[in-house]
Amino acid sequence: MRRRTRIILVVVLVFVIGYMIVNKDGIIIERLTNGPPSLATLQTDTKDLQNQVDELKKDIGNMKAQASQGTAAANNAMMNLKAVKNST
Repeated sequence: MRRRTRIILVVVLVFVIGYMIVNKDGIIIERLTNGPPSLATLQTDTKDLQNQVDELKKDIGNMKAQASQGTAAANNAMMNLKAVKNST
């Protein structure tokens, strides 16, 4: 009886190992993929994206301010050059 049980266990074990070897790609892919998103993960993702959008808007506002300051400085320099050119 024990010998028969051992043979059955060995056969089942060989079958399971063989199945895993044949389907190893499918098993690995199934374990690595994420499940469907839950409401909590969607909410945190939405908050993270909103924070990123707010930071980008702030950065764009800073860039616009710097661009307008640069334009004003360039216009001022051009006026000074014209004044120097006209005075000589």
